[in-house]
Amino acid sequence: MSIIQQIGTSPPRTGDVKRKSVKPDFFSDALDWKIYRAAKVPGPGAYDVVRAHRSLQTASGSRWGKCTPMTYLDRAQANAKDIPGPGEYQVDEAAKSLDFGRSGGRFNMSKTKSYLDWVVHTAKDNPAPNQYSLPNLNDPSRLGGGKFNQSRGKTDVEWTIYRAKQLPAPGEYGSGVLPGPSGGKFNTSKTKSELDWTVLRAAKTPGPGAYPINLSGDPLKGGKFNNGNPKSDVDWSIYRAKQCPGPGQYDLSRSMAYLSR
Repeated sequence: MSIIQQIGTSPPRTGDVKRKSVKPDFFSDALDWKIYRAAKVPGPGAYDVVRAHRSLQTASGSRWGKCTPMTYLDRAQANAKDIPGPGEYQVDEAAKSLDFGRSGGRFNMSKTKSYLDWVVHTAKDNPAPNQYSLPNLNDPSRLGGGKFNQSRGKTDVEWTIYRAKQLPAPGEYGSGVLPGPSGGKFNTSKTKSELDWTVLRAAKTPGPGAYPINLSGDPLKGGKFNNGNPKSDVDWSIYRAKQCPGPGQYDLSRSMAYLSR
């Protein structure tokens, strides 16, 4: 049986017969995998539509509703019927309940104090300045003890002089006896100048005539310039393309033989 026949064949519809799974041992490329997976999926003609239709006809219970739902206008009218209109309120009875002759609460008719009234009311509770009882300050017996400070404080210059007197002078520090110098002497050599260093370096560098030159005329051995022609980017692209097989070089017969088992 070919792969086309496998795809077109519908699966068995009875539950007793089980479908045999065929798994190939080898697949050559991704195309074989796609063909193998497509063989596992039933086609459009493989579904039992008649059996599914019969199961829907034999179903019992619910049914489709045939009622007409209310529109937005109908629902607004239904809600408005439950709300009383302006003329349906009992205004007379409400006015009688507010009569002042009846028992119960009533509106407050008193006049509250203004800001100025509260200021006057608060000022009455505070004593005036001349109502405080002060002691006699002119009584000589009350002036006892203490006196004004008549001393003269130090100025900034005087404080500077005072602090300087507390510090010892440079000659008041006791210095120890230092030992005499021993060993060593001053360097009396003459160091090289920049010009002397330049002359020293030049003396150690060989001149142009100091290098040995081959005057015999014998050619130098070893090494040569590269005369090869390396591959360009296009040449490398052609070389890599030759390593890859073309579309017609795949062995489809071998993969089809595995799928037809």
